[in-house]
Amino acid sequence: MNRFVRPDEVTLSLTHGDTITIRRELTHGERTALYRRTYVEQQGQFVRDPLLTGMAVVTAYLVDWTFRGEGDRKVPITHLSVGELTDTLNAMQGDAFLEILEAIQAHEAQLAREKTHPEASAPSAATSTSPVAAAGAMSGSAV
Repeated sequence: MNRFVRPDEVTLSLTHGDTITIRRELTHGERTALYRRTYVEQQGQFVRDPLLTGMAVVTAYLVDWTFRGEGDRKVPITHLSVGELTDTLNAMQGDAFLEILEAIQAHEAQLAREKTHPEASAPSAATSTSPVAAAGAMSGSAV
Protein backbone atom coordinates (compact mmCIF):
# COMPACT_ATOMS: atom_id res chain seq x y z
CA MET A 1 0.00 0.00 0.00
CA ASN A 2 1.31 3.44 -0.96
CA ARG A 3 1.16 5.73 2.06
CA PHE A 4 2.18 8.90 0.21
CA VAL A 5 -0.12 11.47 -1.35
CA ARG A 6 0.10 11.77 -5.12
CA PRO A 7 0.15 15.41 -6.27
CA ASP A 8 -3.08 15.00 -8.26
CA GLU A 9 -5.48 17.82 -8.97
CA VAL A 10 -9.25 17.76 -9.53
CA THR A 11 -11.36 20.29 -11.40
CA LEU A 12 -14.77 21.01 -9.87
CA SER A 13 -17.61 22.77 -11.68
CA LEU A 14 -19.30 25.77 -10.10
CA THR A 15 -22.24 27.92 -11.17
CA HIS A 16 -22.07 30.33 -14.13
CA GLY A 17 -19.71 27.98 -16.00
CA ASP A 18 -16.81 28.59 -13.59
CA THR A 19 -14.47 25.88 -12.35
CA ILE A 20 -11.90 25.55 -9.60
CA THR A 21 -8.87 23.29 -9.62
CA ILE A 22 -7.98 21.86 -6.22
CA ARG A 23 -5.53 19.40 -4.73
CA ARG A 24 -7.18 15.98 -4.77
CA GLU A 25 -5.82 15.22 -1.31
CA LEU A 26 -3.73 17.14 1.21
CA THR A 27 -0.40 15.84 2.47
CA HIS A 28 0.25 15.64 6.20
CA GLY A 29 2.23 18.88 5.96
CA GLU A 30 -0.53 20.69 4.05
CA ARG A 31 -3.16 19.53 6.55
CA THR A 32 -0.95 20.63 9.47
CA ALA A 33 -0.55 24.07 7.87
CA LEU A 34 -4.34 24.22 7.42
CA TYR A 35 -4.86 23.49 11.13
CA ARG A 36 -2.16 26.01 12.10
CA ARG A 37 -4.07 28.75 10.25
CA THR A 38 -7.22 28.03 12.29
CA TYR A 39 -5.69 28.84 15.67
CA VAL A 40 -5.04 32.19 17.34
CA GLU A 41 -3.11 32.98 20.48
CA GLN A 42 -5.18 34.20 23.42
CA GLN A 43 -3.57 34.86 26.79
CA GLY A 44 -0.63 32.57 25.98
CA GLN A 45 -2.88 29.72 24.79
CA PHE A 46 -3.66 28.66 21.23
CA VAL A 47 -7.41 28.54 20.65
CA ARG A 48 -9.24 27.37 17.52
CA ASP A 49 -11.06 30.23 15.82
CA PRO A 50 -14.02 28.83 13.82
CA LEU A 51 -14.13 32.00 11.72
CA LEU A 52 -10.73 31.07 10.23
CA THR A 53 -11.61 27.48 9.30
CA GLY A 54 -13.26 28.14 5.92
CA MET A 55 -10.41 30.32 4.69
CA ALA A 56 -7.84 27.78 5.90
CA VAL A 57 -9.60 24.98 3.98
CA VAL A 58 -9.88 26.99 0.76
CA THR A 59 -6.27 28.22 0.85
CA ALA A 60 -5.04 24.67 1.51
CA TYR A 61 -6.86 23.12 -1.44
CA LEU A 62 -7.29 25.83 -4.11
CA VAL A 63 -4.79 25.68 -6.97
CA ASP A 64 -6.48 27.61 -9.79
CA TRP A 65 -9.83 28.87 -11.06
CA THR A 66 -11.53 30.38 -14.08
CA PHE A 67 -12.80 33.51 -12.29
CA ARG A 68 -12.65 36.77 -14.17
CA GLY A 69 -12.39 40.27 -12.78
CA GLU A 70 -12.19 43.80 -14.17
CA GLY A 71 -11.99 43.99 -17.93
CA ASP A 72 -13.08 40.32 -18.13
CA ARG A 73 -9.47 39.28 -17.39
CA LYS A 74 -8.77 36.02 -15.55
CA VAL A 75 -7.76 36.67 -11.94
CA PRO A 76 -4.46 34.77 -11.54
CA ILE A 77 -3.88 32.84 -8.32
CA THR A 78 -1.48 30.05 -9.30
CA HIS A 79 1.67 31.46 -7.70
CA LEU A 80 0.25 33.46 -4.81
CA SER A 81 1.40 33.02 -1.23
CA VAL A 82 -1.23 31.99 1.31
CA GLY A 83 -1.44 35.63 2.46
CA GLU A 84 -1.90 36.94 -1.09
CA LEU A 85 -4.49 34.25 -1.85
CA THR A 86 -6.32 35.16 1.37
CA ASP A 87 -6.39 38.83 0.30
CA THR A 88 -7.77 37.86 -3.12
CA LEU A 89 -10.44 35.62 -1.58
CA ASN A 90 -11.40 38.35 0.90
CA ALA A 91 -12.10 40.68 -2.04
CA MET A 92 -14.71 38.27 -3.46
CA GLN A 93 -18.46 38.30 -3.01
CA GLY A 94 -19.41 36.25 0.06
CA ASP A 95 -21.62 33.86 -1.94
CA ALA A 96 -18.79 33.12 -4.39
CA PHE A 97 -16.40 32.25 -1.55
CA LEU A 98 -19.05 30.07 0.09
CA GLU A 99 -19.61 28.20 -3.19
CA ILE A 100 -15.87 27.42 -3.39
CA LEU A 101 -15.80 26.26 0.23
CA GLU A 102 -18.87 24.04 -0.19
CA ALA A 103 -17.43 22.46 -3.36
CA ILE A 104 -14.21 21.65 -1.51
CA GLN A 105 -16.10 20.27 1.48
CA ALA A 106 -18.18 18.06 -0.85
CA HIS A 107 -14.94 16.82 -2.40
CA GLU A 108 -13.47 16.08 1.06
CA ALA A 109 -16.63 14.15 1.99
CA GLN A 110 -16.45 12.13 -1.24
CA LEU A 111 -12.77 11.36 -0.66
CA ALA A 112 -13.56 10.19 2.89
CA ARG A 113 -16.31 7.91 1.52
CA GLU A 114 -13.91 6.49 -1.07
CA LYS A 115 -11.36 5.68 1.64
CA THR A 116 -13.88 3.92 3.86
CA HIS A 117 -15.94 2.41 0.99
CA PRO A 118 -13.75 2.09 -2.15
CA GLU A 119 -16.80 1.07 -4.21
CA ALA A 120 -18.28 4.57 -3.68
CA SER A 121 -15.82 6.33 -5.98
CA ALA A 122 -18.27 8.54 -7.89
CA PRO A 123 -16.99 12.01 -8.87
CA SER A 124 -17.35 14.87 -6.39
CA ALA A 125 -20.41 17.07 -6.71
CA ALA A 126 -19.98 20.82 -7.04
CA THR A 127 -21.93 21.48 -3.85
CA SER A 128 -23.51 19.45 -1.08
CA THR A 129 -24.26 19.49 2.60
CA SER A 130 -21.48 19.90 5.12
CA PRO A 131 -19.07 16.95 5.53
CA VAL A 132 -20.52 16.18 8.97
CA ALA A 133 -24.04 15.90 7.60
CA ALA A 134 -22.84 13.95 4.58
CA ALA A 135 -21.08 11.48 6.87
CA GLY A 136 -24.34 10.87 8.73
CA ALA A 137 -23.51 12.69 11.93
CA MET A 138 -26.29 14.47 13.76
CA SER A 139 -26.28 17.63 15.78
CA GLY A 140 -28.82 18.98 18.20
CA SER A 141 -30.97 16.98 20.55
CA ALA A 142 -33.14 14.06 19.63
CA VAL A 143 -36.84 14.38 20.40
